[in-house]
Amino acid sequence: LEQYFRPTQCGFIWIRTHDLPQWTTTILPQSKCDASKGSGITLVTSDHYIDVPIMLPKATTNYLFNSTKISAWYSTNVVMKKEPKLFPIPLGLPIHYGFHGSPHSANTVQTMDSIYHDALEFRKRKRSVLLDVGTIGNDSRRGRGRKLVREKLSKCPNGTVNVMPP
Repeated sequence: LEQYFRPTQCGFIWIRTHDLPQWTTTILPQSKCDASKGSGITLVTSDHYIDVPIMLPKATTNYLFNSTKISAWYSTNVVMKKEPKLFPIPLGLPIHYGFHGSPHSANTVQTMDSIYHDALEFRKRKRSVLLDVGTIGNDSRRGRGRKLVREKLSKCPNGTVNVMPP
């Protein structure tokens, strides 16, 4: 990992979730970034199946949440939103490929931010959700959670739930 990061590199940084423990102990301590001075790191993690932050080593998450170098942390598979720096990224976004014309994840996050700011007010939007029935058919914690989400979404005004065929 050391070959890809410089101590003065601040702003958006994408890391595979399973590389966080190594990055947190080897690279981040060398960083010159300081969120309190406006030059923090906006950390983006994905590309792994673990639940964030509960399945990461406690030392890693404590360091990230308490570090003055980290402005914000965006991740897939966020299961506990108690930390003010941690924000979920919904699954299905092409984070590690970027949008058309850019192979960089930072471009994806910037594009997502501009889409967010240019979007219609939530109540005025037509909402459509695509569900894969294969993910809601089992009796696991996630399966039950997805089933509950499907039931609640189907009751939303101005919304549609589309189910993918098996």
